[in-house]
Amino acid sequence: FFFTRHQTLPFTQRKTRVMGFGTQMLINLLGGVYPSYATFKALETNNRAQLLWWAKYWVCFGLLTFLFQLAELFLSWIPLYDVLPILVVILLLIPQLDLAATVYRTTLAPTFAHHRHGIDAVLGQFTFDRVRNLFFQGAGRVIGAVAARGEAAAQGARNGQ
Repeated sequence: FFFTRHQTLPFTQRKTRVMGFGTQMLINLLGGVYPSYATFKALETNNRAQLLWWAKYWVCFGLLTFLFQLAELFLSWIPLYDVLPILVVILLLIPQLDLAATVYRTTLAPTFAHHRHGIDAVLGQFTFDRVRNLFFQGAGRVIGAVAARGEAAAQGARNGQ
């Protein structure tokens, strides 16, 4: 799918697609792998200050990752847009800036606190059994549709002979 779609895109958009993949890999490496190891070290040493710092980082990183993926649908045409998420991750990781704590304190914590009951109510509906049932219902529908198409194709082949 990617290669077929990629080949039909104009050259400038092809470059963006490749750059987007590289950007995502870099964000995962800088924003995920390194912080995972640093969080592990903080857990192992039971360093409360580091644990709090990394907890705030992960809250910011998770939400910003979601927001950047959503924004990419509308803003990816802007030249060098792919640089912005990398820059934000780097800024989040600089301890002297303490950007994660600032974003958490000024934006995320008040927003979550204000909407806590609504969020808890929605998340409370997603029990393991319910999610599992929804997954298997969806998977069953997909398998049923594929089987029906396969049977229709086989019936058409038999009728065509």
